[in-house]
Amino acid sequence: MSEEESKAPNSLEDEEQKESDSSSRDENEAASEEQTISEGITLEGYVEEDGYAPLMKLIEEKENQLSAEKDRYLRLLADFDNYKKRVQKEKSDQSEYAGEQILREILPIIDNLERALTSAQEQCEDVAGIISGLGLILSQFQAFLKKNGVEPMESVGEVFDPKVHEAVAQMPVEEEESGRVISEEVKGYLLRGKLLRPAQVVVGKVAEEDLEAEGDNGRGDE
Repeated sequence: MSEEESKAPNSLEDEEQKESDSSSRDENEAASEEQTISEGITLEGYVEEDGYAPLMKLIEEKENQLSAEKDRYLRLLADFDNYKKRVQKEKSDQSEYAGEQILREILPIIDNLERALTSAQEQCEDVAGIISGLGLILSQFQAFLKKNGVEPMESVGEVFDPKVHEAVAQMPVEEEESGRVISEEVKGYLLRGKLLRPAQVVVGKVAEEDLEAEGDNGRGDE
């Protein structure tokens, strides 16, 4: 066998060995590189940066939305509760004051009976039966009004109040009675504390000449 023939197989084996060594080096380098990459980016860092943060942000947004919806619900609930109370009050007022107009129309009858009774007492002393009958009718009407929540106002001697009094005339009075109700022309009435009809009254007023006299006296004292 020649020397060249004996070297050929060895040369082939050398080539195969070189290829095997090169492949091993590539695998080792790839493994080393993969290890380096895995050491640089840990699983914990990946989850914190790319997993938990977006999730926590989403949870925070949903919690804010839930809080806003809860506040809106509570406001709507409060508004609805106020609406129910208002409706109930309106119904109660309607029921309580349903007969207001009827009662107001009865008041002139009371006025006429009071005037007739006063006139009979002053001019007809011999007709006691008429006076007694009128008094009975008046008492019945007054009892009816009281049963339905209507009460007469006391105005005489009170300070004039435009909210409940209607001035129909003025009367000269002493200074201490000025601005007070001197007499009633038509009685005022309240329906369960609410004004049903204002009283028509005569209001006291200091005479102008009295004021002028007081002014002159004051200047004289100076």
